[in-house]
Formats: sequence, structure tokens, C-alpha cells
Amino acid sequence: AVQELGLKPPTPTPDRALLSSGTRERATQRIRTEMMGQRTAPANVLPIQQRAYDIALAEGVYPEIILGMLDQESSNNLDTPDSEAGAMGPLQLMPATAREMGVDPRDPEQNLVGGIRYFKKMLDRYNGNVELALAAYNAGPGAVDAAGGIPNNSETRAYVPLVLEKDA
Repeated sequence: AVQELGLKPPTPTPDRALLSSGTRERATQRIRTEMMGQRTAPANVLPIQQRAYDIALAEGVYPEIILGMLDQESSNNLDTPDSEAGAMGPLQLMPATAREMGVDPRDPEQNLVGGIRYFKKMLDRYNGNVELALAAYNAGPGAVDAAGGIPNNSETRAYVPLVLEKDA
């Protein structure tokens, strides 16, 4: 089922210690359940969350992780102001990333599509390792490559477990 969906299970890395064992176990169990066919969005979701969930499924990406990213990046807000670094929209796309993904970062729908496709690209780059893909989404793949794992900066070190805890 995993290969049919184009999903790859997370691979262990030294950075897995970053997450508590309980969080890691809940996230792993949720991913296993999802990959075995559970395909419904959580109850009581906002329209933006439902749309992100649907796009993630269409793109073959773990939808609950995308919901965690959406919550962390914008608190599920369509009208998220630009970050100090210049990131825009609900999934806080940088202008260069939006151009790379061929989307308008100010259009909420396109922002979701671009952010989800970029996360999928990072999953592919890091052989399905969700934690490294999240770190690359947050800090950039160059920072992950240079660090040989999750970069040692406080924002990214906080981002990865926060997204996965929201996902668990």
C-alpha cells in the first residue's frame, strides 16, 4: 500500500531522539493506520484544513503532517501576514520556493498546493525521512545538508517536534 501511494515510511536517523518516544510512537501508529487505508479528515476541521487534507491526499503526502505544518506555519489562517523573512500565505512559502513550484504564494489554494508539493519534494530528497523533510521545509535543504541532519538552530529544532506533536 505504501508504494502504491508513493509514500515512504520514515527512516531512523540520529535526530529521532529529538522527539519523545511517546510522540514518535503516536506519529508512527498514525502513519501506519493512514497507509493501511484510513482516508478521512479529522472531525471538526476548518475549510482550509479540509482543503489542505484533500490536496495532500491527491499529492500522496501524509495529510496529518500537512495539517500540523499548516497549524504551525499560520495557525490555520488564510490571511497570515508575511514573515520577517518574507514567507507568505498559509504554508509560509518563500518567494523563490513559490516560483520553483510555479504558484502564486498570495493565493491560498496555490499556496497550499505549492507548500505541499515542496514538502513532497523534500520527502523525496531525504528518502521519506519526515523529520529531515520538515527541517528542510523550515530551514532549507542547504541547511539540512550542511548539518548532516536537523540544523542546530532553535527555530528548526522546535519546529520539527511541534509539527509532529500536532500530527500525533
